[in-house]
Amino acid sequence: MDNYFNLAMEQTLLSSIIFDPSLLQKIKLDPENFYFATHQNIVKAILSLQIFNKPIDEDFLANELRRNKVFDESTMLAILSANPTTNIEHYLLTIKKLAKKREILQSIINLKQLSEEVEGDELLSAFESTAEKLRNDESLDAFTINSMQDISNEEPEFLCKNWLPIPKKTITLFSAGGGTGKTYAALQIALRYISEKEYTKKVFLWLSEDPAGISKQRAQDICNNVIKDPFHKYINLIDISDSQTFPLMTFKSSGEAIVKPEFYQMKNKLKEYELIIIDPLIGFFTGDENNNAHARQFMQLFTQWAAKEGKTIIFIHHSSKGNRVGNESKTRGASAFVDAVRAVYEFEKIKPKENSDMDTFDESLRRVLLTKDNYGAHQFFGYQQDIKLFPSKPLKVVNYTETKQLPENTKKNRFIKEKASPSRKSDQPLGARIRIVDIPSEIEPTPEEQVIIDKKIKAATAAGLKFED
Repeated sequence: MDNYFNLAMEQTLLSSIIFDPSLLQKIKLDPENFYFATHQNIVKAILSLQIFNKPIDEDFLANELRRNKVFDESTMLAILSANPTTNIEHYLLTIKKLAKKREILQSIINLKQLSEEVEGDELLSAFESTAEKLRNDESLDAFTINSMQDISNEEPEFLCKNWLPIPKKTITLFSAGGGTGKTYAALQIALRYISEKEYTKKVFLWLSEDPAGISKQRAQDICNNVIKDPFHKYINLIDISDSQTFPLMTFKSSGEAIVKPEFYQMKNKLKEYELIIIDPLIGFFTGDENNNAHARQFMQLFTQWAAKEGKTIIFIHHSSKGNRVGNESKTRGASAFVDAVRAVYEFEKIKPKENSDMDTFDESLRRVLLTKDNYGAHQFFGYQQDIKLFPSKPLKVVNYTETKQLPENTKKNRFIKEKASPSRKSDQPLGARIRIVDIPSEIEPTPEEQVIIDKKIKAATAAGLKFED
């Protein structure tokens, strides 16, 4: 064990502080960095005297140690006999490295003991978790304390502030029903994010519900027909995966979560990306979707990841069915999913109003509601907007119940469908009572519409219908 501690360095460091307490302004002492318990007690006494603004000298230290019943005279004499130094940073750094070495050794011992109690998958998860903590000194502390005086003011930052503001270094949730366009929104966010900083950043999208080729085609269509910018500017700065999703946690019957090793592998592979978009959230979550305890533990993995590594994460999630009541969120599942994020955008289809002009109705639009806003995205977005998600407007077929009063703009290139009478039962064969009358009209079908008409007539003739002149 001689390679895991250095008695002389610990004595010299403590002697230097007692000789010149002002050195404490240069360093941050931690009792756990010292190997010997008697030295740990002296460090605790020094920190206690510092908190209460008491002198840090031989007498006050001895009294503090006696008060806590941990005074050791031989240890104190050995420290006071050591030669003090002003270069204490080097001594402290060496002591910290030795403490880290001891911690790694103890972790290995703990994992060896655990290997006799658990299966391989759980052991691997414990190994990954331990390695993660050892790599990050701050993660070894339960929490940190900062003086308000030492903290600089900070305003929330946003990506895509001029389109759909996404708070940086935290999690945002996109929520919508099937077929609403969540994935198109994710692709457009990725493209607009890249364009903000002169195409220097990479974004990662995990779009597991669509083949990568389809996602690429959609991104290209958005570039060409929505953003109006050449796709070649973006193509090298977007990485995508259409791999199957996998669980990142398992849950015991007690509700306690076990993080699977795949989560740490994911974090390692996505280190270079600042913006990460995951579709769908539920693909990586295998707990009870309506269980707040399960949802909270799952989301905590990502909130901590975003905060520590400066990641901006967007989850794509599903909405519950039914109509919205007031301003309530329709995001599906436990409320902990919404509680954990800083912004929630919910996407809805826009229904045309009755008797509205169908020629002006644009199906490429979606209504987007900002239903949670912790960082002030509404300053740039408001709380509701109709935004363009899709690259093109599909052809609309207009239905009218009256043919006598047609709006001027429907007299060409449209079919006219009259309201059909209710169906009635009949003993006659199919088609026996059907009669098609060709009435002269000024309305001319387009070539595409004429092709559809011809196909329908051909199919009807093959089914045995007869057409009379």
